Amino acid sequence: MGGFGSAVIEALAELGSAVPVVRIGWPDNFIEHGKVDDLRAKYGLTVDEAQTHVMPLLIRRQHPTLVAS
Repeated sequence: MGGFGSAVIEALAELGSAVPVVRIGWPDNFIEHGKVDDLRAKYGLTVDEAQTHVMPLLIRRQHPTLVAS
């Protein structure tokens, strides 16, 4: 809450931009210590997970008549 993604969305809104933003980040609570790669996998912060969230938006922007599932 109130992280970098929120700042980006606020800045885009002030510019009047309608660019979609997908906020991906650590949960707003205590994160245990561990290997960074393991923690990223646990909390869905991998490249594959990011693509899972971003690709439907990109497809909709290229093909607005398609409904992504």
